[in-house]
Amino acid sequence: MKRIPLILLITLTCFTANAQNIMLPAKTVETLLCKKWQSHYATLGGKKITPQPGTEMVSAEFKRNKTFIVSDDEAVENGHGTWYYDQKRKLITLTIGGEKRMNIISLTKDQLIFTVIPGEGLPSDVADIKVVCKPKR
Repeated sequence: MKRIPLILLITLTCFTANAQNIMLPAKTVETLLCKKWQSHYATLGGKKITPQPGTEMVSAEFKRNKTFIVSDDEAVENGHGTWYYDQKRKLITLTIGGEKRMNIISLTKDQLIFTVIPGEGLPSDVADIKVVCKPKR
């Protein structure tokens, strides 16, 4: 199994916190989500954390068949999984290897915000991290 960069795990963990923000029809979610996104910055406790020079940025490409691929700056695949829009909970859940890893809590044409779902081996405060992504150009 390929090693997933820490920022990916943090990013995946952030998708579960504060998950009541996506109030869109399923077709609109698919239209907005299905493209390439790149991490831009994160927040922890409301404080903005910008990447340091040389930090590997994580990209994710979401597809209409409800799958996604995560890669690094050199387009090396670090993981893949499935996504599911839960209209009742108003969030998008990302699953990798059969485990729920992240929740997308906000989605617009210009920005995606996700939280990581705390899992085994991750500190509980990782759920307080929100990762902001922008469309990859």
